[in-house]
Amino acid sequence: MMKIDTLRSTSTAEIRYSFNEAFREYFVPVNLSQQQIEQKLLAEGFEPSISAGVFVEGKLGGFILHSSGQHKGKRTAYNSGTGIIAAHRGQHLVPKMYEYLLPLLIEKKYDKSLLEFIRENKVARQCYEKVGFQIVRELLSFKGEVAGAVLHAEVEEIMNPDWLQLQTFWDWEPSWQHSLDCLKRASGSYKTYGIYKEGGLRAYVVINPLTNRIPSFAVAPGWRNKGLATALFRHLQQVYRAAPLTMINVDSQQQPTINFVQSIGLKPLLTQYEMELMIQ
Repeated sequence: MMKIDTLRSTSTAEIRYSFNEAFREYFVPVNLSQQQIEQKLLAEGFEPSISAGVFVEGKLGGFILHSSGQHKGKRTAYNSGTGIIAAHRGQHLVPKMYEYLLPLLIEKKYDKSLLEFIRENKVARQCYEKVGFQIVRELLSFKGEVAGAVLHAEVEEIMNPDWLQLQTFWDWEPSWQHSLDCLKRASGSYKTYGIYKEGGLRAYVVINPLTNRIPSFAVAPGWRNKGLATALFRHLQQVYRAAPLTMINVDSQQQPTINFVQSIGLKPLLTQYEMELMIQ
């Protein structure tokens, strides 16, 4: 018997199993540890009461994981992941889950829903467009190893980041996973490093040591093109040597950021589209 319900009573262990099964043969295969799935759900603001699962004989065969928060002043349900286990594909389960979820989001007074999908995933695009989602921007991801010695000895760990100050360094709005709220929620799991000059913080970078993914970095206006960001990235690569560094969801219109990450050795990895659906 098949049933669609919220994930209120579903354990993170079961979500992890279904998530890994659904993305086992994805464009970028995924195999999250229990610590990684718990970190992801915490950081992104997972809300099981507005998330849906397809339960087949009581087991989770598909899901839409929704996180809850604000995006550009609108109450937003962010799609942290949509997946269907191979054995249950071809049954239009994603549209059926949205048929279940959208009235729930309207009832709970959400203004919109937000998601990303990999450009080559044409099936996902068609599915989301049928639901009513529209593309709002293109996001680029990069991966690679940074070579070279640290340029500045002043690189130091920031134990209690002032996130509001760091946000003043930004030139563009990050994707949901790298928003101020997500950085705050994940701060206990992330490491933040900075460079201080003339009595103030002038550049910072944040890394997730579990994945070597960099969710945020920036240099204060007036301190750019002085090697500060390069020093921070070289420091990270020396400290976290086990794997290349990864950055996802860089706004494709932000050429200075793109030029920088490529100049230090990160290569294009994949392209995603950010989509949104206005609910009310």
